[in-house]
This record gives sequence, C-alpha cells and structure tokens, in this order.
Amino acid sequence: MKHSVFRRITLFILIAVLIVELATISMAFKIIYDSNFERTLNNIKNHSHTLVELGRYYDYENPDSTSYLSYTLEGYCREANLAYAYIEEIDLDQGTESYLAVGFGEHTTDEAHQQRYPGVTIKSKIYEEKLAALNGDTEHAVRHEVNRYGDTLIYYAAINELLDNDSGRLVPTTRNLLVGVEVNISDVMLSFVRSFISVAVLTLILAILIVIIFSLILNHNAAKPARTINDRMSSFVEDYSKGFKPLQIKGKGEFAEMSRSFNTMAQNIDSYLTNITELNREQNKRQAELDIAGNIQQGLLSPPHCDGMGFTIDARTLVAKEVSGDLYDYLVLDDGRVFLTVADVSGKGISAALFMSRAVTLLHMYAQLGYSPAKILTEYNKTLAAQNPNLLFITTFVAIYDPNKHILTYSNAGHNIPYILSDTLIPLEAAHGMAAGVFDDESYEEATAAFREGDCLFLYTDGVNEAGNADDKLFGTKALEDILRGCLSADSGEVMKQVLTRLKSFVGSAARTDDITILVFRTKPLCFHRELNLPAVPESLNEINNALDAIPDLSEETRMSLDLICEEIFINICSYAYEDGGEVQVMIDVDDEAVLTFTDSGKPFDPTREVIQLEDYDHDQAIGGLGRYLTFRLADSYHYEYRDSKNILTIHKSLAPSGEQ
Repeated sequence: MKHSVFRRITLFILIAVLIVELATISMAFKIIYDSNFERTLNNIKNHSHTLVELGRYYDYENPDSTSYLSYTLEGYCREANLAYAYIEEIDLDQGTESYLAVGFGEHTTDEAHQQRYPGVTIKSKIYEEKLAALNGDTEHAVRHEVNRYGDTLIYYAAINELLDNDSGRLVPTTRNLLVGVEVNISDVMLSFVRSFISVAVLTLILAILIVIIFSLILNHNAAKPARTINDRMSSFVEDYSKGFKPLQIKGKGEFAEMSRSFNTMAQNIDSYLTNITELNREQNKRQAELDIAGNIQQGLLSPPHCDGMGFTIDARTLVAKEVSGDLYDYLVLDDGRVFLTVADVSGKGISAALFMSRAVTLLHMYAQLGYSPAKILTEYNKTLAAQNPNLLFITTFVAIYDPNKHILTYSNAGHNIPYILSDTLIPLEAAHGMAAGVFDDESYEEATAAFREGDCLFLYTDGVNEAGNADDKLFGTKALEDILRGCLSADSGEVMKQVLTRLKSFVGSAARTDDITILVFRTKPLCFHRELNLPAVPESLNEINNALDAIPDLSEETRMSLDLICEEIFINICSYAYEDGGEVQVMIDVDDEAVLTFTDSGKPFDPTREVIQLEDYDHDQAIGGLGRYLTFRLADSYHYEYRDSKNILTIHKSLAPSGEQ
C-alpha cells in the first residue's frame, strides 16, 4: 500500500492528460484530413496542367508520336505516384471517347490494361466534369469515381492548342482533347493515415512526458512529507482484522485532514466493499467510454449558431443516449452559396454513431467539391452502400441556397418533409427518394424553391414529431406545423426556442426514446442591395457611381476604393468582353462588408489569373495589367467562375478604413 495516495493522484493526472490527448487527436484528425485532401486535389490539378503543356507538342495522327507519348505518361505516372494518366478525344455527337495515349501507375488493375489502351474507342456517357473542362470551367472538372478500375479521384483539363509542324507554332485546335489524371483514394487515405499516426504518436509521447514530470514533482513535494502518515496506514489491514484503531489526529493542517478522512473511510469500508460489484465497475467503465465518444462525435458537428452575411443558422441535437445517430451540418461554399443538411441513422448506439460520423464527413467533402444536392446524395449513397456490413440506412435532406438568385435547391433521401416559413407554411415535398446506404445504384432527383429575403427553412429529424409522453401519445406533425405557422416572422433562434419549449412541455417526465435534431436557417435583408442591368458601354459607369453614392454611412476611403474597383472591372468588360455589344449585371450588397458581383455573357476570361506584379509592369506592352493589379490590391478577397456561359467575378471589400482592419 506504500505511496497509494501518490499513485491515485498520478492516475488522476494520467486520466486528465488522456482526455486532453483524445480531444487533441480528434482535432488533429479533422485538420490533417482536410489538409491532405486539399493537397491531393491541388497535386492532380498541377499534374494535369503539366501534361496539357506536354500534350500540345505531339502529333496524334502519328502512331510513333502517340506511342512515345504513352511511354512518357507511363514514366510520369510512376514518378508522381498516379493511378492513370491519359489523353483522349471526345466526340460529343457520337458520345464516344478515344484514348490517344495512356500511362499506367504501379497499382493499375489488369482490367484497365486490357480496356484502356491507346487507340481504343468506347461509347460512354460524357460526364459533366469532362464537359466542364472542355468549356474552361476548371472548378468543376474534378470527379470522384468508384468503378471496376478502382476508387479514384480524377481531374480533367482540356488541350486547346496543338503544335503546327509547318509554322512551328502553337495554334488553336477544334478537336475535343482532354487530359485525365487519376489518383487512387486508397493512396490518399494511406498518406492521411501515416500523417495522422505520426501526429498521434508525437502527442502521446508529449503526454507521457507531462505525466512523468508531474509525477516527479508530486513525489518530491507531496509523497515524502506524507510518509509518516503512510507508514501508519500501511498496517491498516492487520489492524482492521483485530478491530480498527483510529489514527490520532494532531494539529489542523492538511495531513490532519488526511487522517480524519482515512478514519471516515475505514468506518464505511464494509458497506463500500459489500455494495460494489464487477457489474458496477464495468458499467462505470462503459459510461466513461461513451461519454468520451459522445464528446468526440459532437466535435464533428458545426457550431450550434452562425450569424453569416445575409443569414442566421441555429441548430441543436438532443441525444436520447450517450451517443447520437442524428447529424446536422452547414457550410458557406467558396461562391457564397450555403450548404445545409440534416440526417438520421437507423438504429441506436455505437454502430449508429460511427455510421453518422462517416456520413457527416462524406457530406462535407462532397459539398466542398461543389456537387449539386442530387449528386451529393448519389455519390454519398454509393460510398455508404459499398461498405455497410451492419446494413444500416440513413435518411438525409440536402439543400443549397443561392443568395444571388434567391433559389433553394434541394434533394431528399427518405427524410422528413422540411418546411419553408414564408407568408405561409410551405412543405418541400418534391425530390423525395430512397434512404441512403441501402442500394449503391440509387440516383436522386432535385427540386428548387423560391427563397426570398426573410424566409426561413426548418429541418428536423423524426425525434420531433415522434416524441412521446407518459400517456404513449405522439407529438405529431400537425402540432409541429401549428407551432411553425405561429413563427412565420420569428428569427431562427426564436423558432428553435418555440419548438423545443412546446416539445418539452408535451413530453413532460417521459424518457426520451429518440434523438432530436433541428436546424433553422433564415435569410435576413442586407442593409443595402442594388441590382443594375446595364449596357456594356462606358457611359453606364455613371449609374454604378450613383448607386455607390447611395450607400449609407460609408467612409470616404472605402467609397473611393469601391469607385476605383468598379471603374476598372466595368471598363475592362466594356472593352474586351463583347464584339457587338452586350449587357453587364452589377450587384452591390452591403452588410458587414461590401460585395460587388459583375456578371457578363462575353468571352470567357478569368481576370484573377496571371495578375502582373508591380515590379514587372511594362507600360508600353502590359495593357490593362496595372489596373487589375490595383483592383485586386484594394480588394480583401475575390473569386471568379465561369458558369452557365457567364463570367462571374465577386469582390469582397471590408467597410473599415485601412488603419482599423
């Protein structure tokens, strides 16, 4: 029994450090996963652009040339650890793909060698990612594919120029030539696992060092002074069999309190030994493990409140047991759209919680890839169904709100019907499909709904409408709809409060039998909004200046910066976008920051690429280069995309003067 107090305190420190260690590892897991995926995506983009540059200089009508190109691609794949790299020609009219040159990596399947060789032409569906690459849309040219060739992430890039042998110069080509670069998801996950294990081992070593240092300090400062009392306590068992003699308590210090506590412990030890059982110990151990699992699981969810630009979100999950099978998630995408989802796993306990953790990771990943709601559910279902030994399923609702078009696009995989709170209560009953995780060949439809400023989207799981009270009565959908009709103009937090308050009152003292998850999304009007549809002529700049002058409480420095940005971008569109004239849409939104959006149907052009640096500017030859440099220097952030045959440039500018940012 020597040093028992010391060991107990050391054990307490060890448990505390392990809890912090688990929290640190869970945070590191998400950070390393996101970083690894982003790095992989950037790598295959860079490889594809390198192969585009290489592919411009080959004669695809010459078998020797294409044979040498295949040899080059083979070496490139092995050097860059790629699954496949190929150059193919797309025939949009016939719906065929012809492989001109193919390189295989080290882990290529035999089936790929037999079916993906140079010269073969196959009839296949032309995926929208390939069409995006042919149209110059690099943001949507990435695809995750699971097929007989493996589980791969693919990036496509178009070859728009070829070498003219007569002139020795690159000239535009009308052929639909694509470079495809594929990397095995298993290789990506292996890299992630290695990185994660390295971090976990380092943090574990650090935790062990902390425990050792604490133990040494505790031994030196506490164990030695307590040795006198400890010697008396060491004879406790022998004395107890003869009849316990209490320790003599002297003084009023900490060790006197220790002696008093020991006497009390000895008096109660009979009842303690009688009551405690192996079952209790196992239950306590299981409860601690479930508590830790629940904390890690809650860490995967987005914060319960978000006050974004033009919207607010309130979300809540109330678990029936220690861990949950429900999830919610939201994300502001790079183009300003808002991704929203709520889901409910069949079953309860650890298996449902693990399935939920995998589901929320997949939904977040596919949303970041820019997939539509229907495609998110299709790919998500395919991945979950491929590895589902417990035959669980998960109902899921996915929506994406476009603040520029005021459109909500959604798709439903067997989930409860959500509601829009507008002038009336509107159920979203369209695009309702099978729950995910059951059949891997399911496809999902999507629908749209108008979503005005001030409208509210209410998402929930069946733990709300199926909540029961002590009389075995269910709360019901009608009661929920009555509450929502009374909250048509309430903010998101108030909607959440009203539903949970009424639900708690109805359930009373009855035990909760199912998880409850609610997400409330409400748009809010910007403090200033102006939409201008102008002819693409310099004279229209006056209307833009008038709109900027109408923005209230704007500092002179910020107003001048916005004037310069609008003038440079608008004049460039007028000068270069159209040959025979056209129209430009300019949207000005001001809330916590100013957001300028320029949309035109002219020639595709990304002004954010190859922006000249000030030291490289040549006034005689770099036409327009200095203006773009100044524009993007004034902006806090900017984003360009080519979508629906339109150039869309979005610029964000802080309202605070430069000295206050």
